Amino acid sequence: MGTLRRAVFLLLCISISNSVLYSQEKEFVLSPELTVVKLNDAAYLHISQLNLGDGKSVGCNGLVYLDGNQCVVIDTPCDDEQSNDLLNFIEDSLKAKVEFVVPTHWHVDCLGGLKAFHNRDIPSYGLNLTKKFAEESGDEPPQIVFDSSLNKRINSKSVELKYFGPGHAVDNITVWFPHDKILFGGCMMKATNVNWIGNLSDADLNKWDVTVEKVKENYGDAEIVIPGHAEVGNSEIFDHTVEVVRNHQK
Repeated sequence: MGTLRRAVFLLLCISISNSVLYSQEKEFVLSPELTVVKLNDAAYLHISQLNLGDGKSVGCNGLVYLDGNQCVVIDTPCDDEQSNDLLNFIEDSLKAKVEFVVPTHWHVDCLGGLKAFHNRDIPSYGLNLTKKFAEESGDEPPQIVFDSSLNKRINSKSVELKYFGPGHAVDNITVWFPHDKILFGGCMMKATNVNWIGNLSDADLNKWDVTVEKVKENYGDAEIVIPGHAEVGNSEIFDHTVEVVRNHQK
């Protein structure tokens, strides 16, 4: 990410809460910068810390989704060191192999640790726009791209990657796990305990609410919805996000 764009991103992230709401069974503190929380038998939330300077940081959500001894990682931790810690945990503690990784848009809190995955020969999938923007900013880009939607599998379970339109970023996508009704909405979604619009440096404020409504039409039965920051929630996040965006439009 370019120096100016990174500075804007970091400044706008400062007000985001680091708290996370979940049905906690287990929490694994891998380092001062990385925590993993078990949501259910298939899903582990990874929370990495993005350093904002002056002793401040913001928690950034990602997901490890398993079926047996295979898994997919949605959004990398914020840097390669944190990503290596996560990959070691997956291998040593979860006894799983990462089949692929998916950055949900091109910002550092989604692909800042992508090189660590590539160094372990783990393929990455992303929207064609994500690859374009990452390359332009000098960041590690996803290797395999799609322009609208892509269906993958982890053992017996399907994983649906889909682009609904611009929002928090022009290239933000969702990842849907129909077997467990989990939607990773990323930074497109605003946690219900967050009323601040957040980083607008690459946002399309005029289309953001429309995009979220399209997501709701497709995944309104989601039981777990994971935003890019703060509390994990349920389908109430859709309407809350639309409200936050429209309040800012005014």
